[in-house]
Amino acid sequence: MKTISVVGCGTIGGEVAMALDRDEIRLQLTSLYDVEKEKAAGLRQRLKRVAPSVAETLTEAISAGDLVFEATHVNSLKEIAEESFRLKKDLFVMSVGGLVMYPEILERARSLGSKIFFPSGAIAGLDGISALRLSGIESVTLKSTKPLKSLVSSPGLERFLKSKNKGIEEIQGTETIFEGNVREAVPLFPQNVNISAALALRGGGPEKTKVIIVADPFGTKNIHEITCVSKAGTVYTKTENLPHPQNPKTSYLAILSAISRLKEL
Repeated sequence: MKTISVVGCGTIGGEVAMALDRDEIRLQLTSLYDVEKEKAAGLRQRLKRVAPSVAETLTEAISAGDLVFEATHVNSLKEIAEESFRLKKDLFVMSVGGLVMYPEILERARSLGSKIFFPSGAIAGLDGISALRLSGIESVTLKSTKPLKSLVSSPGLERFLKSKNKGIEEIQGTETIFEGNVREAVPLFPQNVNISAALALRGGGPEKTKVIIVADPFGTKNIHEITCVSKAGTVYTKTENLPHPQNPKTSYLAILSAISRLKEL
């Protein structure tokens, strides 16, 4: 059986580890790692069937598995990828925005023959968009309407409030807080738009994929609408996701998509 190390023991890493513990995924969990050691130790205590080690260092964690499951932050992905490739490991990426911020990761993987996997995340229809790319994609737009509380602390929301000279409490209705392409969106909303990166990598690329982010102070769902126009036709999808109860910045579907993809592996 192939082995897997979980790097990042927050909501996503924790749910994946629990799925591995329940034997929903036919991979053997060998190691847990988080820069906050208490998170990895706490997750280890919740497991009932498997007994992974709690790694002291990133290198120790990566060395322990055939596949590295990354669930950290876009800014951490480059270091994790470099160490994974150095140790000849394959990589499963949740911080897909990091593949847009650091395109050299994909180039390095190709040159070394290393495999990179990532899930569809909290959206549907990526299989159709991948197919449309063969005919020539003319435009792709992702409109994400998110609860305002899920955007708190993001640089993009702070920039918007500063540009409008207003406080967050002054947002009393739905308001568009960002319009731009994926490459612009990822650093401004690093924990909110990994789906836009997945969409760009499967479709028309980061510069040609438009992102619109709408904040809803009374919203309870993450709503993602995709419109892809190609020479073969148009695809429109709408996904309404409930946030994970432990983390409003993460759609529950994003976690489920990771587990589903890992089951395929």
